[in-house]
Amino acid sequence: MQLADGAEVARLAGGHEQAVNCLALQQPGAEGAEGAEGAEGARLLSGAADGSVCVWGLADRALLQRWKAHAFSVNCLVVSGGVVVTGSGDCTLHARDLAAAGGDPRVVFAGHTAPVFCAHLHQAAPYPYCSPYRSS
Repeated sequence: MQLADGAEVARLAGGHEQAVNCLALQQPGAEGAEGAEGAEGARLLSGAADGSVCVWGLADRALLQRWKAHAFSVNCLVVSGGVVVTGSGDCTLHARDLAAAGGDPRVVFAGHTAPVFCAHLHQAAPYPYCSPYRSS
């Protein structure tokens, strides 16, 4: 399918069982994207209301990884280098190594009293910034 401006609409089959809430792009050549050259190496990460995270290869639209990240919805995610951080309706953030993302989180940031809707990783900071409020 193509849009009026000629852009192609991609359909990603499988993956999530409920609505997708957030997306993040991992560029080729980024740490954690070994072997990724050119656009073929770009990956799209998606987080959904079913608590899952999927990693998609953009070149072939293939589902590369899927894991249950949280018991509640994944509201936000950010990837930097080989680390992915997810924020959830369970009021926590989880930091995982992308290479071993299906396993237990490397770090769980707990203590929020409301669902987490925004997270940001900064190159110089070893921890994520987060907010329980939706950005507008």
